[in-house]
Amino acid sequence: MRYSLVLLLLLNLMLLAGCGNKESSEVAEDAPSMMIETPVESVEEEEEAVDIGGMESAIHAECYLVEADRTDTMVISEIQDTRSTLNLFTAKIAQPFPDQLWVSTHLYSKEAITDRPVVFQATLLRKINKEELTSIGTFSGVLHNGNRQKHTDAWKADPPGGRLDVLDGLSVEPGTQIQIYAQIKLLLLSPDVDLATLDTDTVTVAPEDEGVKHSNPIQITFE
Repeated sequence: MRYSLVLLLLLNLMLLAGCGNKESSEVAEDAPSMMIETPVESVEEEEEAVDIGGMESAIHAECYLVEADRTDTMVISEIQDTRSTLNLFTAKIAQPFPDQLWVSTHLYSKEAITDRPVVFQATLLRKINKEELTSIGTFSGVLHNGNRQKHTDAWKADPPGGRLDVLDGLSVEPGTQIQIYAQIKLLLLSPDVDLATLDTDTVTVAPEDEGVKHSNPIQITFE
């Protein structure tokens, strides 16, 4: 009889313990989460300031013989980089030699021109054989966010660039070699400049807004 009472008491204690665990488990499951979500503030990216160094990298100047002047007596070679930018233009010309040979310089940017226009003031330089470089002409223009060419997704110079006769005043003979390239001053203007009255030949800027760019060279050999 005494053992039966002890056994019964142990069973009651076990049942009570089981009920207590279940209630604790239910409370734990129903307890609200203590994790606190920290609101994430959106950080707006600041627009990078436009400087002349960025424009020097973005703007390209290509110099080449005008296609209308190319004849069967010429062997033309154009070397481009992986971005299809002209790095070198060569021409070997057999007799009879032309009286005129027109070169065009084309400026453009494949990156956006912002609200700060860029003026270019270019000088076309010529070297005959081993003589010193001499200027054969100048031209100027402006790149701005209004002269984007939608069909090529590029910003092209306005006007398109210089077109000069590299044989002006010359009498060439077999063996003559001519090197041509454009040296270009870039001027980063203020956003509020009036393009309608802008004189691209004479405009000036502060030294920190002035840069220099060179076109690809042209090498011409008369054979």
